Amino acid sequence: MSVPDSVVQVDLKDVLAAGSDPLTNYIHVEPTSSTIVNQKRHTIYYRAGDEALYGTAITYLVSVDNEKLMSWSNGTDRDQTYSQTYTTDFKSTTSTEVSTSLSLGPSFEGVSIGSVDIGVKTFDSQETSTESSHTTVTVGAQSDLYFYQRKYNLQTEVYFTLDAWNDFWIAGSNGGYHVQIATINSTISTRDYVTRTQALTGSARLRFDGQSREGWFGNYVRKFENLTSRAKSTLRSMGIDGSQQG
Repeated sequence: MSVPDSVVQVDLKDVLAAGSDPLTNYIHVEPTSSTIVNQKRHTIYYRAGDEALYGTAITYLVSVDNEKLMSWSNGTDRDQTYSQTYTTDFKSTTSTEVSTSLSLGPSFEGVSIGSVDIGVKTFDSQETSTESSHTTVTVGAQSDLYFYQRKYNLQTEVYFTLDAWNDFWIAGSNGGYHVQIATINSTISTRDYVTRTQALTGSARLRFDGQSREGWFGNYVRKFENLTSRAKSTLRSMGIDGSQQG
């Protein structure tokens, strides 16, 4: 797809129904290479003058899916109109305790995914929380219509940094220095949808813009047992117990 150099961003909500972006042509799309789409430091707790614990979240795009929600078949000689309701939300399927502690879902508001060639999708507050959306579709005479919701599948890696003893320490393993990382698989179900008169099939690999990985937040790795009591207790409550070993 050729896009003039002057075009730097396209709002997919404006073009999905027209089928003018490449993502509408496939059920499943993956990036051509490992693609970081967001990096954010979250404060887990902060005690002024004493200690603080942070989680640094690095999020990769795994895939984009057009998930079929409904189809209609009109065998009459007149157009038929239907109302379709669907749900937008952010849902984590792994490391849910970490996702909740970091309020990971709301942190994706304003995050953009895409490229000049395929358009750029920016998530809004409705899509990072659970809400219902409604739309009306028209099925032409003697034709079928398929309704797909656009979903973004993400993988977030989180490591943890303790601010204590006048330095920043990355949480390591029990008896060692293997960095403890929580892996969160999640899906953002957007309010973007695709309608087609023929069912979508197939998959593709397309180029998405990505970010360069930022440096580690922390000067040293500290053995898990040598973290503060509060840090260990907090991490254990999220399922991080120092058991990951290199």
